[in-house]
Amino acid sequence: MRDVALFVTFGDFGTPTDGGSKFTREVIELMRLSELDVEIFSYYDWSSIKHKFLRKIASMFVALLLRLPLPVSYFYSDNLRVAIINRARELLGEPCRSIKKLTIFIDHLELCYLAVDLRKVFGEAVEIVHISHNIEPALFQQRMGGKGLYKYSQLCCVYSDFEKEALSHVDRIYSISDEERHHYSLLNPVSSFGTSIKTITIPPVFSYASKLEGNSRLSHKKLVFLASFDWWPNLQAFQWIRDCLAPRLSSEFKIHVYGKNSKKYSFGAPENMVFHGYVTDIMEVWDNCFFSIAPIVQGAGVNIKVAESLHNKIPVIGTKVSFGGISEVYLKGSLELELNADKWVAAMCYYSNSSDEYEKLKGSISYPSVNDVLEQLRRCA
Repeated sequence: MRDVALFVTFGDFGTPTDGGSKFTREVIELMRLSELDVEIFSYYDWSSIKHKFLRKIASMFVALLLRLPLPVSYFYSDNLRVAIINRARELLGEPCRSIKKLTIFIDHLELCYLAVDLRKVFGEAVEIVHISHNIEPALFQQRMGGKGLYKYSQLCCVYSDFEKEALSHVDRIYSISDEERHHYSLLNPVSSFGTSIKTITIPPVFSYASKLEGNSRLSHKKLVFLASFDWWPNLQAFQWIRDCLAPRLSSEFKIHVYGKNSKKYSFGAPENMVFHGYVTDIMEVWDNCFFSIAPIVQGAGVNIKVAESLHNKIPVIGTKVSFGGISEVYLKGSLELELNADKWVAAMCYYSNSSDEYEKLKGSISYPSVNDVLEQLRRCA
C-alpha cells in the first residue's frame, strides 16, 4: 500500500528562476522526503495556448464565459482538468487497491478552479491540499491599482469570492507564512463536509547545504541583490538601489546583482554595481557575501531572497515589507530599516568597521532546516 500525491503547478520547479518556483520545488522535495509517491502535472504541459500574449487575450473571454477572475482564467485549462481527473480515476481503480491514500496538491490559488470539479467527482475519496504562496486577491489589486483590468476581472468574478468558494473544497492549506495563515483564519473557509479547514505554515526551506565559511578573496565588501526581474516589486527595489543607494556607497562596497533578466538593466548603472544575470550555481551568489539587501516596498507573501540569505547565514538589510510573513523567531541576523539610503550606508559601515559586531549578527542567524519543517509536518499530520 502506498500514499500517492498528484501535484499540480505552473511553477518552473525544475530550474527555478524566481522565489515562487523555488518554494514549489522545495515543497515537492519535502513530499518526497515524506515518502510520498509524487506525480507532477504542470499547467504548461497541458495548455493548448502556448504564447503568453495569446493566453492573455483568451483569458478575457474565459473570465467572462466561466465567471472566473482574470488571474484564474489565464491559467484555466480544460485539458489539465480532464488529465488530473482521469489519472485520479486510474489510481483509485487500481487492482487490489494498492493506493492507501490519494492526495491532490494544488499549487497557487490560480489553479484552485480544479478543486471544485475534483470534489464533485471524487467526494471524500481524495484529499485536496492547497499550497498558498500569497494572499492573491490583495496582491492582484495592488498590482493592477484597482483600475482597468482589475475592474473587468471583478465584474466577471470577485476574486475574494472565488477564493472562499474554491477553498471550501479543500481539506488543508499549506501557507508560505503566518501572515497567510492568519488571513485564512479570518476567512474561515468551511469545507463542503462542514468541517473547519486546517492551515499549516511551511516556511521556505532549501534542501541544499548552506554556504561554507571562507576568507574573502575580494578587494571590496560584496552586497548581494538576488531577484527575478520579471516581478514588479523587484524592479522597484532595483531602481531604488541604482538611483539612491549605489551613488552613496564608498569604494569599499560593491553591489552584485543576480537573477533572471537582471543584465537587461545594467545600462547606465553606477560603476559599483556588477551584473551577473541568472547563475546556475547558487553558491556563486553567496560566496564572500557581506550583506544581502532587500529594499522591497510592495508585494505579499514571503520574500524568498531573504529566507535564502538567512539559510546561507548571510545577514540581510531590508524593509518591513521584505520581512513580512517570516516568523520573528527566524529573523535573527536581519536589520529592518526604513527606505533611507543614508541609514542603509551607515549600517553597512558600522558592521564593516566592527568585525566583532558583524560576527555576532551573523552568528545569531537561526533559520529552520528541511528536517525541522519535516518534523513540524509530521506533528501536524
